[in-house]
Amino acid sequence: MIVLKKFFTRQGLLKTKAGNLNDDGKDEDCSQDTNSHDNESRKEKGKRRKRKPKAKPTRLSSERTLNSSASNEETAQCSGTLNEQIIEKYVAAVNAHSPADDLIAFYASDKVQVKFDDMAPITARALQTEIVSLTKSFKDFRFNYDSIKEVEPGKVMVEDLCVTGTHNGQPYKFAVYPPITATGKHVVLDPERIWYTMKDGKIVHEVVTALGLLTGPAGFYLAIGGKLG
Repeated sequence: MIVLKKFFTRQGLLKTKAGNLNDDGKDEDCSQDTNSHDNESRKEKGKRRKRKPKAKPTRLSSERTLNSSASNEETAQCSGTLNEQIIEKYVAAVNAHSPADDLIAFYASDKVQVKFDDMAPITARALQTEIVSLTKSFKDFRFNYDSIKEVEPGKVMVEDLCVTGTHNGQPYKFAVYPPITATGKHVVLDPERIWYTMKDGKIVHEVVTALGLLTGPAGFYLAIGGKLG
């Protein structure tokens, strides 16, 4: 393209010039000084091009790349309100398979009430103990969610929490029902909506609303072939 451009540009110049051409294509009427001046001009332009600063590469963001809702705590680190950050950190601790006491530390006390649909409330300690049990039976146990938002002061909602895990660890026992040895099944539960009431940076109440039939510890037990009742 550069050769063609120079060719057509040169041809245009030749048509406007008077005089004969040498064998090498130079105009006999053009003085040596003019050629020298043209060469110097080209050199100056070349220097200016070289001095032009190079654009710095743009660093690409990898935010929100966790298989849709997966691992959102990695992409939403320390964003939003203080209460939103606390719940993000709690979810990250669950996904890191932290000990029960570390998870309970996010609550005002281990006796904080956690309410599930149509069930008697359980304590924060009972819930976190069950979560730890699940992480031992489902080695890639994980909380995935769509969003964490403080909808009003002290009220944080986790939208479309979807819990997943592969039953490849120790036998899983739910409530009074017999344990089930590892089946290798990958479980994806139905979504839930969770409401956290916050006070002084701690969870003081929790309500879990199922958005499907297969949710919670019972959902895991049923998904790997367990029978209830």
